[in-house]
Amino acid sequence: MTTILQTYGRTLRLSEAGQSVALVERDRIASGVTGRTTAKITSLHGLRYDYLADRFGLDVARLYAEANEAAIDDIESTVDEYDVDCGFERMPAYTYVDSADEVDDVRAEAQTASHLDLPASVVDASSIPFEGESAVRFDDRAVFHLRAYLFELADRFASGSESYLFERTTVTDVDEGTPCTVSTDRGSIQADDVVVATHFPVVDKGVYFARMKPKRSYILAVRVAKNPPDGMYYRRGDPTFSVRPVPEVDRLVLVGGQGHRTGDGGSTTERYRRLERQARSEFDVEDVKRYDRQLREMIVEGRAEPGFIVSHVEPLEKAPEMYERFDEREEGVTKVLLKP
Repeated sequence: MTTILQTYGRTLRLSEAGQSVALVERDRIASGVTGRTTAKITSLHGLRYDYLADRFGLDVARLYAEANEAAIDDIESTVDEYDVDCGFERMPAYTYVDSADEVDDVRAEAQTASHLDLPASVVDASSIPFEGESAVRFDDRAVFHLRAYLFELADRFASGSESYLFERTTVTDVDEGTPCTVSTDRGSIQADDVVVATHFPVVDKGVYFARMKPKRSYILAVRVAKNPPDGMYYRRGDPTFSVRPVPEVDRLVLVGGQGHRTGDGGSTTERYRRLERQARSEFDVEDVKRYDRQLREMIVEGRAEPGFIVSHVEPLEKAPEMYERFDEREEGVTKVLLKP
């Protein structure tokens, strides 16, 4: 959706601009990575600027900074222009460290960021609501409800007479002819121009996928007993830890972390448990919310019935048999209640 906005101007009534555009999505829009993010909008990404300036020069670091700053402003202007109800709110962002050995890194980052005209400052431990030594603070960053934002844009886009939104459609190839032909598992599309806007390239003549490393991290929504922090916080290191309040929901905080390379993380349940322990060590937690997005989609589509929970009620002496049947994933054995 962002690519369409940037390519064809601010209007989503593309027929008015003389354009016919199709958006092809393998799954559902605003799912995948987009649907699983904390939705922080910030140009502060760990301690990045000093590294970029040292490795590639100050001009390259400035380009990175300007691109990220422009993105924040662009989202805000889009929210205002289309009156999108997505909880967009400006707030400060912090990258903090919990080791005295890293305080000099924080100072160097803030100094370089200031040279790039970014709103950077250094704060000490007294300004960090967790156990931390020092932090870089960027003012006027933002948070929003990303799915609400994109659904509003998609509704406006799909209502146009020359706009097409194809979900659950997998692109299998792109032929760079005149016109281009986009092959999918449900047919083909011809277009003058094709933009591949994916995390991993689906058309990859440069074999870039071989240099990419998919990662996974985890998020919990926790309700805290007292007021949540007034900004977004990120602790670099291993494991990382991310915090951001949800302004439109009373005392709700999204905490994230436990990131790892996909396939190398061990038990998902254990990762969530570790993240919950981290959250409880930092906050007075009243409640923890987590849900399976895949199950949610099945319920929405009618492929799962949440009212049907217990599939079998058996006497206690049948426990070994029922455990075995459940462990073997026997069809229909979904939840067993054992009665003494």
